[in-house]
Amino acid sequence: MTQIVNFMKRNYKVILLITALSAVLWSFIPTKKTEDPEKDKLLLELLTYVLEKGHYDPVVINDEFSREVYTKYLTGIDPTKRFFFRIRH
Repeated sequence: MTQIVNFMKRNYKVILLITALSAVLWSFIPTKKTEDPEKDKLLLELLTYVLEKGHYDPVVINDEFSREVYTKYLTGIDPTKRFFFRIRH
């Protein structure tokens, strides 16, 4: 029993935080079960739209892309051109 008391005394902040977090999360649990098929349909349409319009669009990897990546990389590691500089021929 004294081990539990000692543990609680040492970790009272963590226990208090967990208790408070549990109480806050418990308050967000819905009390009524409402099923609305129109709401589900709207949610699916919204998700479909976001996936179609905002989905990853792959980039064509060519010389122009490589040049841009190289330039951004060198600018990122040495923005003042103190160590790396570009020599134009």
